[in-house]
Amino acid sequence: AGNFHLWRSSGAGFSPLHYPEEDLDAVVSVAADRNNDPWILARSGRIYHLSNGAWINQNKALGRKPGVIGAMADDLAGNIWFAFSNKVVEWDGSTYHTFIREARDISETTMSIRGDRVWLGGPGGVQLFTRGHFYTMQWADPEMPGRVSGLVETETGDLWMNGFSGVTHVPAADLKKWLRGPGFAVPAERFDERDGLRGLSGEKLPEPSVVEASDGRLWFATTKGIAWLNPAALAQNRNGLAPTVVISAVISSSKSYAASKKLVLPALTENLEIDYTALSLAIPERVQFRYKLDGVDSGWQSAGNRRQAYYTKLRPGAYKFHVIAANNDGVWNDAGATLNFNVSPAWFQAAWFRLLCVLSAIILLSLLYRLRVRRIAAGINARFDERLAERTRIAQELHDTLLQGFLSASMQLHVATDLLPENSPAKPTLTRALQLMGQVIEEGRNAVRGLRSSGTVSLDLAQAFAGIQEELDPKKMNAASVAYRVTVEGQKKPLRPLLRDEVYRIGREAVTNAFRHARASQIEVELRYGASQLRLLVRDNGCGIDSGILRTGQDGHWGITGMRERADRIGARIQIFSRASAGTEVELLVPGRVAFEQPPDGVLHRLRKSWRLKADVGQSPVQNERRI
Repeated sequence: AGNFHLWRSSGAGFSPLHYPEEDLDAVVSVAADRNNDPWILARSGRIYHLSNGAWINQNKALGRKPGVIGAMADDLAGNIWFAFSNKVVEWDGSTYHTFIREARDISETTMSIRGDRVWLGGPGGVQLFTRGHFYTMQWADPEMPGRVSGLVETETGDLWMNGFSGVTHVPAADLKKWLRGPGFAVPAERFDERDGLRGLSGEKLPEPSVVEASDGRLWFATTKGIAWLNPAALAQNRNGLAPTVVISAVISSSKSYAASKKLVLPALTENLEIDYTALSLAIPERVQFRYKLDGVDSGWQSAGNRRQAYYTKLRPGAYKFHVIAANNDGVWNDAGATLNFNVSPAWFQAAWFRLLCVLSAIILLSLLYRLRVRRIAAGINARFDERLAERTRIAQELHDTLLQGFLSASMQLHVATDLLPENSPAKPTLTRALQLMGQVIEEGRNAVRGLRSSGTVSLDLAQAFAGIQEELDPKKMNAASVAYRVTVEGQKKPLRPLLRDEVYRIGREAVTNAFRHARASQIEVELRYGASQLRLLVRDNGCGIDSGILRTGQDGHWGITGMRERADRIGARIQIFSRASAGTEVELLVPGRVAFEQPPDGVLHRLRKSWRLKADVGQSPVQNERRI
């Protein structure tokens, strides 16, 4: 085919076939179907079929859209194949078969058929249509294959492509891998001017731009003529020598270092460049490199023919750099070259500095925790002081009003009783009233004494708990038959008065409950003075407490509820453990800063005490005494 002429061979010679009158321009491609009828694809995109001596435009029958040229080729069975932007159409000699695709458009400009495989090529790459399905070829090198203007699958199973970037070759073994699994990224090799190829593929014509001859040679149409390649001879002339890889220099902060075995780079190395090369004299521009830096790169980094590796902001430590290379025919030197180097740490990157920061953070958190605990304790102590002052005020008012009134009334009753004769019927009643009033006055005095005792009497908890058994009614509680014991562990420390009373009341309630309800033969009270807390434990071997009562208390009884409320008021934690026939344990834990008059002696306490003494300089003795 050519400009304005199409020639047909009949065996004895060539005879011209005239183009359709409306398309007197160049023919892009020619094919013949099984009916021996010719088909042509014109530059305009119109497709014609010569039938019964007349050219028939097939664009409408094929469903070709305006502006889409597409591609056309025939196979050995006499079928004609057409490729457009979104479909492939087959003409079997009598009927069109259309196959629609959803894969991305590659804008086909060429086709090639081998058996049941229809290859499609164009600016978007390469696709395969086979058995009703489309597959887009994926490439290991994203620059492959470029714009494809011709492709052919050879009898040996290789795939060859001609394009604007040169000739691309996919070996048969790699093509088989891709055919078995289209997700495989296909490796390929390229041939261009550096390999002796003169010129590259043209824009569109001729089509196809690569064909396979009967002797196995491949013929390529280029901008500078026709070139041929013998693949069999090419395999014999392969470069099988792996290149020698060398690391030449290391550049950091515009300073160059020799690639020595014990290279140490300065601290705060921001930008690092590692230069390397490979000795391959055949086609040095075709040498390919891969590299990785242990601890930084997760895998091999493909560098193409670039001979530098770049890294930024490396952390202090030891590193190992690896680089490997392949020659122009893809023979890799897998041993490659390595470089060990160290990046020195700055003073704030050193291990001792990090350890110091960790210790400082721990100390700071500890101080913040202590400050928080101190503030909580101060709040609780302030409430204790308020309650103690209120109790003292109530005791004073009871003493000055109610008790004094009862004493005055008692004196008047004594006078009235003395004035009555001995045989007066009212005298026994007055005498009984005087006795009741005396009991009330005594109980009132005891109550006032109890209210004021927290600030005036130093009550020993162990002694107070030891006296509980004697105060109980032995007939009602069977107290005499119970083995009762009070133990003290740790060095005793003075307790805050109001808290001491609350601890005693909680413990007394637990002890009396054990005597009254547990039917126990052994009851034990344990006081433990620890460094950071006061622990009170009351245990018995009695019948235990029902789980429902343990959770919510018993209607009309407030013992357990009262113990928990008292514990909450003083910032303590109370736990009650009980099982049927296994006894009961009541544990009260009071923080030391709340319980003890003096905080545990330590370094921080001594420093705080020294600071307070310095702050007291210049103050009056009265102020110092008040502070103490």
